[in-house]
Amino acid sequence: MTAPTAGAATAGLEDGWIEWPGGECPVPAHTPVEVRYRDGETELVYAHEPATGLNDWWKHEGETCYDPETEGETLEHSCDIVAYRVVPA
Repeated sequence: MTAPTAGAATAGLEDGWIEWPGGECPVPAHTPVEVRYRDGETELVYAHEPATGLNDWWKHEGETCYDPETEGETLEHSCDIVAYRVVPA
């Protein structure tokens, strides 16, 4: 089994989802957003919550992970945010 890619996790985006290539968080602090991780999971979070590790996940700068397929390390992390949508307050 190969590691999920951003393309797989963001295929068929609709309903307000915005594909995210990585970088600084694009929304103001404490904004409620639904995020889609590289592994396809989604979660409602609040932007810039330092205790959650979200800042690294927006940037795609999390820790390296072991990839059993290549028997090496990869910079792609299953928790990287690959898409988001702002949730109305």
